[in-house]
Amino acid sequence: MALAACGLLASLACLPATAHAQAFVSDGSTPGGNFLAPLSVPGLERFWVGFVGADRGLGYTGSYGSIGGLLPITTDMLDGTWFFDGRGHIAVEQGRFFGNFGIGRRAYFDPFLSVLGVSGWYDYDGDQFSGFGHSFNQMGVTGEVFNSLFDFRFNGYWPVGNNNYLFSPSTFYQHNILAINGIDSALKGFDAKFSFRPGFLGVWNGYFDIGGYGYKSDLIPSFGGVSTGFGVQPLPGLAINMEVDHDHVFDWTGFIRVAFGLGGTPGNSRTQNRILEPTRRNDHIVRFNQQPVLAINPDTGLPWVVQHVDNSATGTEDGTVNHPYRTLAAGETNSAPNDIIFVRAGDGTSTGYDTGVQLQNFQQLLGDGITHIINTQFGPQALSILVPNKTPVITNLTGPAVTLANHNVVSGFDINFAQTGILGDGIVGASIHNNTFQTSGINSVQIQNSTGVVDIRDNFFFQPGEDGIRFVNFNGTGVIIFNRFNLAGHDSIDLISSTGTFDIRSNTINGSVHDAIHFQDVTGTAGIVSNTIEDNGVGNGSGFRVQNAAAGTLDVEIRDNTVQNNAIGLVLEANGAGATINTTIERNPHLSNQAGDGIQIAARFGGTVNFSITDNPNISENGLVNGSGQGIRLFAEDGTLNGFIARNTLFQNAGGPPSNGLVDKASEIGGVFNGDSHTNLTIRENSLTGNETALGIIGPEGNAIFLQYNVTNTAVQQLRIEGNTIQQEGHGVIMLVADTTVLDSFLNDNIIANNVGDAVFLAASDSSLVRVIANGNTITNNDSPAYANLNASAVNLFATDTARVIGIFTNNNIQQNAGSVFANGISGRTFNSSQMVLEIFNNNLSNNGNHGVRLEVNDGSTMVALLRDNVIKDNDGTGDVDARIQLFGLAAANMCLELTSNVSTSGYILRNLGAAGATFDYTDNGLNTGTIDVGNNVTLQAAGTCAAAAVPLLVFP
Repeated sequence: MALAACGLLASLACLPATAHAQAFVSDGSTPGGNFLAPLSVPGLERFWVGFVGADRGLGYTGSYGSIGGLLPITTDMLDGTWFFDGRGHIAVEQGRFFGNFGIGRRAYFDPFLSVLGVSGWYDYDGDQFSGFGHSFNQMGVTGEVFNSLFDFRFNGYWPVGNNNYLFSPSTFYQHNILAINGIDSALKGFDAKFSFRPGFLGVWNGYFDIGGYGYKSDLIPSFGGVSTGFGVQPLPGLAINMEVDHDHVFDWTGFIRVAFGLGGTPGNSRTQNRILEPTRRNDHIVRFNQQPVLAINPDTGLPWVVQHVDNSATGTEDGTVNHPYRTLAAGETNSAPNDIIFVRAGDGTSTGYDTGVQLQNFQQLLGDGITHIINTQFGPQALSILVPNKTPVITNLTGPAVTLANHNVVSGFDINFAQTGILGDGIVGASIHNNTFQTSGINSVQIQNSTGVVDIRDNFFFQPGEDGIRFVNFNGTGVIIFNRFNLAGHDSIDLISSTGTFDIRSNTINGSVHDAIHFQDVTGTAGIVSNTIEDNGVGNGSGFRVQNAAAGTLDVEIRDNTVQNNAIGLVLEANGAGATINTTIERNPHLSNQAGDGIQIAARFGGTVNFSITDNPNISENGLVNGSGQGIRLFAEDGTLNGFIARNTLFQNAGGPPSNGLVDKASEIGGVFNGDSHTNLTIRENSLTGNETALGIIGPEGNAIFLQYNVTNTAVQQLRIEGNTIQQEGHGVIMLVADTTVLDSFLNDNIIANNVGDAVFLAASDSSLVRVIANGNTITNNDSPAYANLNASAVNLFATDTARVIGIFTNNNIQQNAGSVFANGISGRTFNSSQMVLEIFNNNLSNNGNHGVRLEVNDGSTMVALLRDNVIKDNDGTGDVDARIQLFGLAAANMCLELTSNVSTSGYILRNLGAAGATFDYTDNGLNTGTIDVGNNVTLQAAGTCAAAAVPLLVFP
């Protein structure tokens, strides 16, 4: 820096000057003018005294007094004046000295009426901050231009020697933590200022400043600021000036200076008298000072206490950062509640860390190598990493590696080959994060008989002997689990007989032998969200399973998960009296490729499941391994199911057992409901596509919707199938109804097309009662010729025993179901003592392979059919009729048919093929087109006869 200053001085010394350039220049008055004489002190004409009042200046604090002088040394051959400028200062508050010493050259140039100058400086600043503060040294350089209109100055500052001090190399200090580390740093940088001298302030030699500055050091990043100020000389020899600065490091700073020139020229004098005015630059070395502050534990109001442990340490052991204990046991023995035990990796082995540790209340066991966050009086703070990317190894072959007390934190360890990694028994709250658990003998983390909030996140669990995480008899505020699991010997996450709020989110779970996530008798609220669950389960294992038999309610949200390649995807079972599960299964991007079912939901023995399965875009290819998996499987036995299945996409699930070695693919939503069960299901706006391709076999096994009711009570079972698209399945919708089931079903606005078998098949038996209301459906291109032996139909209704079926079909488009000569539009058949009443109004039943409508009454059964305002034409490519109604029954059989305003091409055949006394009544209400071919023993009745006969049969609970 001195060389740079000398270079500037030498260059300025070589500049040409006019013949009139002198050390003292006059504009017509005597040098110094009239201001000098009254205030001059003989012998001290070039000295001045001053006082700076400041609270916070730029890089310093407090006021100070000054004495200085500018002495001419010589005039060189170019009439430049060489000078010495020095000043000393005493801080008011501390009484410490700092000073500035400079040598420079100035010259006056007539063509520009300006003074040009340059100077080099040495600064010493002993006004150090109390506490953590130091003295600094600095070199500097100044360049100047000033005249009667403006001044311009540039100052550069370069600290020399030791100018950066840090209180501690880390956030640790002895047994404590620094919330604010001590910093004392001299800053290198510059400032530049323009001083404007307006004419109206000429009488006071006044000016206004504007400028800027920039500073930095090895500890402080570079920053800049702006500066402004003004100055005046209200009395001879008296100068007053002020400055205000702003930047993002020091914020607002400033000062007011009052100086008195013992020779009458402390500054701000006229241009011709300014050759020897004091140089304007910083008196203080600009420093950044930050006093160290210990971190306070907000829970205790006391400083955090840290016990350091390092199994590779040598020498004295006292638990400080520089003298750690060598064993984990020593660190714990010498600790107290609320302490932090900070463990370094040391030699990389478990030596000294292998006997297990019993924590005390509110302690934190932290491993070096990763970032840890603690709470302080200033908010969360990161602790220093002493040895990056190297975490300590702890274990215990005969027991838990870590035994918890209340409100412990365990973070940053490799917990390997321990019998149990971490055990909490009867604790209140814990936080376990950023650990690696490998090959635990039993469970990696076990929490039992505990309460509070347990937060387990960002850990990796590898190959535990049984469970990765197990909770037993937990009754707390909440459980948070965000981790990664691989190859658990049983379940990765196992919750048993527990209640609370369970947030299981963003986990990656692979290779669990049984369930990835298992709940048994868990109540409260659970969120299974954004997890990746793959390749889990052997046999009956699953991605997520709930088995609740005990009374209580679990509300569980299953959202945004990828669940694939498991034995079963999701299983939710309420298996006991009072056990209730309320669940939403929504927006999961993958519920696919399970060996068995995608979703299983069951209510048994008094249990209740209320479920919503919505907006899942990929319930697919489940069951291809087992050959019998369904997309969604429902089961109730003496239980209650209330379900809403909407806007899902199901495709290519196995659907049924393999036939001839081929897997029959289907989308299947399947349900079996037994005993004293109660069901209310809505299946709406789903896409169900199976791509049934297995040909040449007995029949299609895969179905879109297969529901079997074997209910023994007489409560109404509710079913709504609405707005779905069902294509390329084995069968579309199958409903098998038995026992005393009372089923009220609605099929509205569905598209059922291109299926191999029946679009809709209903079989009612025993003493069941079924009402089917179908409106606005499009049923086309069903019944494959490969299964001609099935006698499949678009709509196939079957009743036997003493069952009753009420079918109401309106505004449906049922056509081109022509793959087989047996493909009817609507087929109804009754057997034994069953009863069926059909209202078939305003439908399009055209271009089907056999009949548009085919009705058969067998044995001693009864059927009443009302056909009104239908288009029934162009069916039966063999030339048969559009509608065939036949009675095959015994003497007690009864058929009552009413035809009103139907449109047909090939007409209707009415046949009574039953025993003598079997009755076949029909009513022709007119406006029908097509020939009505009436056989023997078919009786034409008066209008309304069949409608009246239908009235008692339409009675529904």
